[in-house]
Amino acid sequence: MSPYVISTISLAFVPLLLGLFGLLVWRLLAFVRPKALGKTWARNAMTTFFVCAYLSYPSITNTAFQGLNCFEIEGQNFLKADLSIECYSS
Repeated sequence: MSPYVISTISLAFVPLLLGLFGLLVWRLLAFVRPKALGKTWARNAMTTFFVCAYLSYPSITNTAFQGLNCFEIEGQNFLKADLSIECYSS
């Protein structure tokens, strides 16, 4: 696999990993300070997940749309983000 494909796939998992990290942090805080957070840790974790997903959305879509940008070199079409990938071939 090319580095472009690996980076695109790994970037798709960023919101999920950040959301899981937020869940872990809020759960630990609820364990350490149960009276302060009570049962709101789940709501806080969901909010953290959606904020992380919202903030990472532009990077993910930008990388995804780079996979549609091809140009021609000497009669062959190549992906502009990674010249080792030939466009319109299987």
